[in-house]
Amino acid sequence: MPGTPEPVVGSAVVTLGLAVAVGTLVAVVPLVVGRRPSPRRYAAVGGGVYALAVGGLWAVPRIGVAGLGCSLPGDVGTCGPFALIGVVVLAGQGAVALYTYSEYGYVVPLGATASATLVLAWSFLRIGGESDPMTLYALFFGPAAVGVTCVLGVCEGIVRRQGTTVTAS
Repeated sequence: MPGTPEPVVGSAVVTLGLAVAVGTLVAVVPLVVGRRPSPRRYAAVGGGVYALAVGGLWAVPRIGVAGLGCSLPGDVGTCGPFALIGVVVLAGQGAVALYTYSEYGYVVPLGATASATLVLAWSFLRIGGESDPMTLYALFFGPAAVGVTCVLGVCEGIVRRQGTTVTAS
C-alpha cells in the first residue's frame, strides 16, 4: 500500500523484536553500570550517547535510499535541521532519565525513556511512508515525551516522600 512504511530488517516481527531489545537495553544499562561520575556528568554523557545511538537508528536506514521524504545524504539540507533538533530532544530524554536515576534512584523515568525508545526504534527502523518520524519526534512527540518523563519523575519523588513521611501520634 502506498505510504505504508516497510521494515528495514525484513519483517515486522523482527523489527518489533529489535525495538523491544533496544528499549530493554536502555532500561537495563543504567541499572548495571557500577562506577558513575557525578549525576550531572552521567546525565550529560549518557544523554549524548543515547541521542547518538537512537539517532543512528533513524539515520543509518536512510543512507542511500532514494525516494524517501528524508533520504540521506541527498536531503540533508531539508532533514538536517529537524534531525539536529531531534538529536537534542533525544539527548534531553536520556539525560532526564539518567539524572533522576543517578541522583535520586528514580526508576520510573528510566521506564518512560525505555518505552519511548521502543516506539522510536519501531518507527525509525521502518522506511517509506508519508512523513519522516524524526521530524515528528523533534517537533511534537519528543518534547511531549521529555515533559511526561519529567512529570513522572516528580510523581515518583512525591510518592517516595509520602512513603517516608513520619507523623507524630
